[in-house]
Amino acid sequence: MAYPGAPVHWPAPAQPYRSAQLARKNTVSRTRGGGETRFQGFDDTSRWTTSVQQTFRVTSRSQQFTMNETPKERSNTVPPPRRGVAAVVVRERRLLVIRRSQSVIAPGAICFPGGGIEPGETEAETLVRELREELGIDVRPLARVWHCTTRWNVEIAWWQAELPADAIVQPNPTEVAEAMWLEPAAVLAYEELLDSNRQFLAAHAAGELRLEGLEPNDRVPGAERSAVE
Repeated sequence: MAYPGAPVHWPAPAQPYRSAQLARKNTVSRTRGGGETRFQGFDDTSRWTTSVQQTFRVTSRSQQFTMNETPKERSNTVPPPRRGVAAVVVRERRLLVIRRSQSVIAPGAICFPGGGIEPGETEAETLVRELREELGIDVRPLARVWHCTTRWNVEIAWWQAELPADAIVQPNPTEVAEAMWLEPAAVLAYEELLDSNRQFLAAHAAGELRLEGLEPNDRVPGAERSAVE
């Protein structure tokens, strides 16, 4: 079977050569189609020996490969960040926070409720869906109050949401181990508080954002923690 760069016809010798002139190896080189073909002639034992060496190089701005290699595309693009929403719900100057269950990412972490934005969803729609799934409550999104990007390349939109006064928080045990109403200082006291949540509370304390029903220096007299019944 022919291969790229090989001659179409190369007749074998009609009779053996024993001339001293051809006792040495003769080499004929031909080039066709970018390939190089070398043929060795007769040696002093009159044996017909042939060796073929081919090298094909394809060069572009980003690639160089030979026939026995597979070109690989290289990409230096950074994948787009994932997007999520965190809910900020205030009741009697306390914040609604959760402890994640052991079956989700960052098990046991303390954080604000929320989750990832699904394709086709708005931030407000994600907020409503996630709190319904995690805590069994229906909230009304009020406003986007802050945003950040985590070290895991996740963009988080922080939304304040309103919860009816008679709403009962019912944690979904597959996602939430515990739900609590805490004042900001009590939330910050948890070592297992997620970094992005700590940054949010620091921004609020510095006056970089405003929350309805909670001033930066608000404290609840006589109690720092209130567990959800």
